[in-house]
Amino acid sequence: MKNEILNCLTYLANRVSETTQYENWSDAFSRKEIKEANKKFVDEIKKHIDWNNLTKEECNELGFKEWDETSGIYLIPLYLFPAIPLGFKLYCIDGAEIINDGTNLDNDNRFGCIAYGIKPKD
Repeated sequence: MKNEILNCLTYLANRVSETTQYENWSDAFSRKEIKEANKKFVDEIKKHIDWNNLTKEECNELGFKEWDETSGIYLIPLYLFPAIPLGFKLYCIDGAEIINDGTNLDNDNRFGCIAYGIKPKD
């Protein structure tokens, strides 16, 4: 895994941990902190993921899940939902191709991944 991506994931894990370790933080304050940290995380991780050239190994490292043994589709983990580039071609679990326009994807997830994925490079 690229160090930059590992650093992004570590940053987010540490920020989330603050909300459980600091018991004097209210739930409302903790939620605000998590939302702010997640926005910073997404803004930064976007810079380090080359969606057009992800390999199967990189997909596995990032938490993508292979949908089935025949489609070649690797479903996108929910945490990367806001990082999917606009105009990027995705594959739905029903096999349909869809271009992300920022409004036409839903974030419903199954086993931590959304119903859309990519076909990684070999």
